[in-house]
Amino acid sequence: MELYFAQCFTSGLRVGKECRDIEAGSFLEAARVVCDEPLETSGQTERKRVRVWLQDTPGISMSFYAKAPKHQQPAPVLKPASAEDRLPFGVFLHPGTPVKNT
Repeated sequence: MELYFAQCFTSGLRVGKECRDIEAGSFLEAARVVCDEPLETSGQTERKRVRVWLQDTPGISMSFYAKAPKHQQPAPVLKPASAEDRLPFGVFLHPGTPVKNT
């Protein structure tokens, strides 16, 4: 176990004035002590963020971000329809019209 410093930020602003001394086995363990929410290594500064660094190497730090709620997750990437799924040019279907497979 090593001694880490951790500092919490919310909306980009520091929460509290002092950083906390935490004895932990990894950067992530130290971050979890400060923030009881699920964490990830990338995120936005509007969310809660924890910055963690080793006591003897302050120049090396890691940031962990609170995970976004499901409704704020990025939208899935949609792929274009295949040639079989496309209608010929100029053909339009009215809502409720069944599609015939040819």
